[in-house]
Amino acid sequence: AWPRLLRLAGVEWLKTRRSRLFQVGLAGTALVTLLAGLAHESLPGKTGWTLATASLGTGSISAEVLLLVLGATALAGEATGGTMKMLLPQAYRRSDWILAKAQVLLLVALCFATVVAGVALGHAALTEGLGDVTRELEPMFGEETGTTETVQAAATMRGHLQDTLLCGLAALAATALLGLCVSALFDGVVAALCVAFLLFAGLEFADVVLSLPREALQDIYAWYPAEMRSLAGKLGRALSERWDDALFPEGVRLALLVGATSLLLGAAVFARRDLHV
Repeated sequence: AWPRLLRLAGVEWLKTRRSRLFQVGLAGTALVTLLAGLAHESLPGKTGWTLATASLGTGSISAEVLLLVLGATALAGEATGGTMKMLLPQAYRRSDWILAKAQVLLLVALCFATVVAGVALGHAALTEGLGDVTRELEPMFGEETGTTETVQAAATMRGHLQDTLLCGLAALAATALLGLCVSALFDGVVAALCVAFLLFAGLEFADVVLSLPREALQDIYAWYPAEMRSLAGKLGRALSERWDDALFPEGVRLALLVGATSLLLGAAVFARRDLHV
């Protein structure tokens, strides 16, 4: 079964990487991330770490939207384009098909996360640098010059940013699988996209759309990467903040829960649908 599944995933990956949406999406995400860095407001204590987190935030939202579109059109697009009719007689089970789509979406999520991280960190390193976070202290009585205090070591900040990137990758994968789940429900691309974007708005902007308090947001997978980026940005400005070590495992756990639930639900629905469209 595995060779057959991998063969089908290879075909799906070939289709995806040749698609204009994937290619333009990657280029557009890279451009959006770079523009976010160039337009970042210069705040007191700005460092390369604050610049990187600001770029990552904008680039990640752009990547999430594109992954949601790719996921929501993965199956619904086959029905709309008539491809599903040709695939029905083939020797592939429906579970093979949806698992192959899921594998490709996970690989696409990795591609987008790599592009966003590369552009954001590269631009920050070239412009502001990603060294130690320091703070200038006023000269003591009788001294002419002040001293420089290291608030956060560069190695510590790299560790925080690494956790942030990995948690963001998990959220991107969960977003793609959520779109795939929605795609399994509908025959039409328009309906799948509309429902997917409604879900995405409720999850990503729950504090604004649903007026949920901070406590409720902690039960929504997309909250954790944003909170980690915010903390990393504040630490990069030498503010009196503490890194919460519980954010990374909780964020990854919740993203895995959302992704696994979406995949199982999508597979269950897809297995029972009438695909003779």
